[in-house]
Amino acid sequence: MISHYFQVDIAVKYGVDCAIMLEHLYFWIIHNRANGKNHINGKYWTYNSSRAFQELLPYWSKRQIEYILQKLKESGLIETDHHASNVMDRTMWYTLSDEALKLYENVDVHLQKNGNVQITESVNVARASIENTGLNTGLNKKEKIDKRESSELSSAEDSEVIQTAENIWKIYPRKTKYTETLLEIKYAILREYRKLGDDPKALKKAIVLVYNAAAKYSNRVRRYSPEEQKYVISSTTFFRDCRYLDDPETWKGAAERSIVYNADGTRRGVL
Repeated sequence: MISHYFQVDIAVKYGVDCAIMLEHLYFWIIHNRANGKNHINGKYWTYNSSRAFQELLPYWSKRQIEYILQKLKESGLIETDHHASNVMDRTMWYTLSDEALKLYENVDVHLQKNGNVQITESVNVARASIENTGLNTGLNKKEKIDKRESSELSSAEDSEVIQTAENIWKIYPRKTKYTETLLEIKYAILREYRKLGDDPKALKKAIVLVYNAAAKYSNRVRRYSPEEQKYVISSTTFFRDCRYLDDPETWKGAAERSIVYNADGTRRGVL
């Protein structure tokens, strides 16, 4: 089952329907940004037919989808155009306006002032803002590596990675920033994939490694005390900072660390 999300502040200002649609477009535009795809006239675009939108967002009718997209356009949040190589293809293409991108900003005001992308929880929003405002002079090494790795995947492999990211999101205990987390999970898988070199099962192994680490951490923190729960690592940080590679022993809560075991491995008690 696929879950859909939206930003509360956007929903309050423009309505829940617009917030959901904008989040959907935002995710795929940033996804294309990470893959270096559909870069036209200085911006990254995504496209869909009305039928495709209905399949992805089945709770809306065709007329509702058309109304929501028109409302987003009239509100100055999206831009539309036709960019298909075949002039007979009238599928509509979409990109977010600078005003819409600002709605996703958190800490990247200082990023825009110095022109550099720092790895923060809003890094992916910052990447989009910098690209669309021309302040792309300071792209860091991490982003360049991720773009190169991502281009090595086929469409089917890329879809498998995205689906894995969705599955990890569902099980992760402390969810923060849905779109950014999915991209950080993808980057984590791609990093591990590249480390495995020419192994024909490299992608499968990378997916299993990252997924299993997230599952183990999720199971571990269920044992945390209420006080310890506030120290659970956020989803963006866990994957962005490669915490999935940590020794699982470092994930133990204070209660677990105080457990004393006998020589045969049986539990003796708690200090």
